[in-house]
Amino acid sequence: MVVEDLHQEQRFSGPLLLIEHGVISGMSCIIRGPGGTPWGVFGTHSIRRMTFAQDDVNFLVAVANILSDAIEREQGEAALRESEARFRVMADNVPLIVWLHDAEGRQQFVNHTFCEYFGVSREEMRQDRWQMLTHPDDGTAYIDAFLACVREHRPFHSEVRARRADGQWRWFESWGQPRFGPEGEYLGHVGTSADVTERKQAEEALRQQREWFEVTLASIGDGVMTTDTTGCITFMNTVAASLTGWPAQEALGQPIERVFAIVHESTRQPLPSPVARVLEAGRIVHLANHTVLRTRNGRDVVIADSGAPIRSAQGDLLGVVLVFQDVSAQQQMEAELFRARKIESVGVLAGGIAHDFNNLLTGILGNISLAKRLAGEQQTIVRRLAEAEKACERATALTYQLLTFAKGGAPLRETVSLRELLVESVGFALHGANVRAEFHMATDLWPVDIDAGQISQVLHNGSIPTIEP
Repeated sequence: MVVEDLHQEQRFSGPLLLIEHGVISGMSCIIRGPGGTPWGVFGTHSIRRMTFAQDDVNFLVAVANILSDAIEREQGEAALRESEARFRVMADNVPLIVWLHDAEGRQQFVNHTFCEYFGVSREEMRQDRWQMLTHPDDGTAYIDAFLACVREHRPFHSEVRARRADGQWRWFESWGQPRFGPEGEYLGHVGTSADVTERKQAEEALRQQREWFEVTLASIGDGVMTTDTTGCITFMNTVAASLTGWPAQEALGQPIERVFAIVHESTRQPLPSPVARVLEAGRIVHLANHTVLRTRNGRDVVIADSGAPIRSAQGDLLGVVLVFQDVSAQQQMEAELFRARKIESVGVLAGGIAHDFNNLLTGILGNISLAKRLAGEQQTIVRRLAEAEKACERATALTYQLLTFAKGGAPLRETVSLRELLVESVGFALHGANVRAEFHMATDLWPVDIDAGQISQVLHNGSIPTIEP
């Protein structure tokens, strides 16, 4: 059986254990005993995709036949030595690193590829030279892992750095299987090693890229969350954790609807998740206005957000990134600006009315002045006209106040006698009422710097009681 890419195989049913260990390619054949009885399977596997020629298949079958012969003659030491010799010959011609440990962990055999790759001899490896080849930071872990496998008679796996013949430190992944004698006694491990430096470098580059990505997103002032294609959270920065009230570690793996619960600001009705909309549409989507995020601690936050699909280099949809921010302060500022504009509009209206009203008062005051001249000695008429003239002057002062409001300026201050202002304003307010005013004020009141029109307006706007006869 020849498998060049285990991920694309359709001939097998049920799980394949080897795929969990990164095996991609391999060959295997049945080891048969007398009469064609199957005794087992012999094979070779690779963590890289390989193409096998017919010579490779013939070589595998030849090794299987050698093993079959060895099994048949396992009682004879001569046959065992011959089989071992054949194995060594075959192993020396395999373009893989092959090694053999005894029960004490000492090297019994390394193939030619091993010696060539690391620049050592078989004799040096029998003297435990392997420890000298292993990186100082990895040697202890490697030995501990191997001894644990020896004690437990289980398969061996390790990734360590070793010095190649050219002096470079390279990453190597090793796999080993325990060997047992006829009586079940443990004899050691046999295994292979492969240079996986490129894979380790790619993993490190991916780790650094992910770290840079997370640091970048953590530094953004907006809340950022990412999800997978099922809508479960895979990343959350500190701003998102603060806005939602969910610690990042607790939020990971949670459905987005549970952490990012949004409702309409006015109706308080739940709104659909933007992540679901992105997954459905496959494009960028934005939240509608008046969206409120209900935090874990019960606080409501007005937000604006957008969601975008995360795609691979091949264009496959991998998940969704959600970016959102608190716009409560911005919304409040916009409301204040709207109110200010409304006041400004009222001011413009008040200014226009004040100008028109002032023009009318000017005409009335002119006619009253002419009427006073024509009244001559008729004191009753003159007095009434004088009172009307004062009322018009007060109305004129009111128009100035409207103009002041319209321009947003300061009050029109002037130095006046508070006594005279009070007597005049109260007298005008009580005109026509059956109420009499009495004034009790100190004789040495100082003049005051005020807007006489506004103070007079305060008195006029007061409630003037009327006494029933």
